[in-house]
Amino acid sequence: MIKILFYILIAYLPFQIALNPYSDIDLMSGRVLILALFFYWLWTIRGSFKAKIRRFLNFQSILLLTLLFFAFISLLFAKEVFWGIRKILVFCSIFPLYFLTVDIIKEADGIKKVFKILVFSSLPIAIIGILQFFAQFVFLPGEITNFWTRWISPIFYGRAFGWLVSLNPSWIFEMGGRFYIRAISIFPDPHTFAFYLGFIIPLALGLLIFTRENRKLLLATILILFAALFSTFSRGGYFAMLGTFIFFALLFIFRRSLKISKQYKILLFAVCCLLFVVCLAPFSPVSRCFYSSFDFSRYSNVERLKIWGEALDSISLHPWFGVGIGNFPKTVDPWAKYLSPINAHSAYLDIASEMGIFALWFWLCLFLGTIFFLVKSPLNFVSFGLAGSLVWFSVHALVETSIYNPTILAILMVILGLSTIAIKQFNNRTI
Repeated sequence: MIKILFYILIAYLPFQIALNPYSDIDLMSGRVLILALFFYWLWTIRGSFKAKIRRFLNFQSILLLTLLFFAFISLLFAKEVFWGIRKILVFCSIFPLYFLTVDIIKEADGIKKVFKILVFSSLPIAIIGILQFFAQFVFLPGEITNFWTRWISPIFYGRAFGWLVSLNPSWIFEMGGRFYIRAISIFPDPHTFAFYLGFIIPLALGLLIFTRENRKLLLATILILFAALFSTFSRGGYFAMLGTFIFFALLFIFRRSLKISKQYKILLFAVCCLLFVVCLAPFSPVSRCFYSSFDFSRYSNVERLKIWGEALDSISLHPWFGVGIGNFPKTVDPWAKYLSPINAHSAYLDIASEMGIFALWFWLCLFLGTIFFLVKSPLNFVSFGLAGSLVWFSVHALVETSIYNPTILAILMVILGLSTIAIKQFNNRTI
C-alpha cells in the first residue's frame, strides 16, 4: 500500500497545486503529502525502526543532515530569523522524501518504475510548455501572459508568489530587437522549468539506450522534452545540457567495456550533431540565445555579474556560517521582503553566502561523491540516468538557484535516494 502511495506521490510532484493558508504564505501541497506519507511510513515501521536506522546512515544521508545542521546554525547570524525558519521548514518538509525513497524502493525493478513515472509524467508538462511557446504566434503575447497570470499562477504558484511572479516576470526574452514568450509550462519561470527537464532527460536517455521497453514512446518523449527545453531559452539550461553531453561522451570514451548496438551509436552521434547545430551554429535562434551569455554589454549579464560580486563580498565578510539561510536578499537590499526575487543566481554562492563555506563544502561532497560512486559502478540505465541527472543539475546550479523550489528539491531527493540504493546494490552486486 505504501509503495503505491509513494508512486502516486512521485507522479504528482510536477503537478503540485499551491495552498494559501494565509494571505502572504503559499504552501505547496506536495510538501503536505510528503509529510503525511512520511508519518504514515513511520507508523508502519514503528516496531522495526531501530533496526532500520543503520540502513539510513550512509554517505548521502549524513551529508544531507549535516547541511540541515548548518542551516540551523546559520540562524544564529540571521537578521531575519523568521525568513530562515521558513526556508528550513522547506527542507524539513521535503528531505523526508529521501528516506522514503531509500526504504520503499529496494530493487532494480522499483528503480525502473520510478524512472518511468518521472519520465512519462513529464510528457504533459513538456507539451504544455511547447504549446504555450507556440501560442504566441497565434495569439497576442499579452493575452497569453494575462491568461497565465490570472488562471495558472494562483493554482500552481499560490496567490502571494503568483502575484510576485506577475510583477517580476522572466517570461519574456529579447532577441534581435523582438520579444518572445519563453516556455515555462506550469512552473514559475523558464529556469525552474529547465531544471526540471534537466532531471528527466538523462533518465529517459538511460531507459532508451539500456532497456528494450517502450523505445518508440521513449524516443518521442525525449524529442518533446528537448523541444520544451529549447523553448525555455534558458541559457543555464543550454549550458547544463552541453556539459552533460560532454560528461556522457567521456563515459563512452573511457568505459570501453560498454556495449551499445550500432543503431544507438548512430542515434547518439545524430543527437550530438543536432545539439551542435541547434546550440552552436550561428544561424540558430537557440545559439544566438546561448552566445548572448558571453555578451557583457547585455543588461542581464551585467546584473548577474554584479550580484555574483555582491555574493562574493558577503562570503568574504561572513565566511564561516554565512548571513543566515534565506537572508541574502537583506545584504543586497535592506528594504527587501521575504518574497523578494533577489538571489545569488548560483546555488553554490547562495549556500556559501547564507550558510557558510562549510555548508558549501558538504554540498559539493554530496554531489561529487555521489556522481563518483555512480560512475565507478557498472554502467547501465540506473547509473547512466542518475549520474546524468546530477551532473545536469550541478552544472545548471552554477548560474541559477532552484534549491528552494519544492518540486525541484523533491525530485532531487528522489534522485539522491535512488542513487543511494543503486550504489549499495552495486557494491553488493545485486543490480
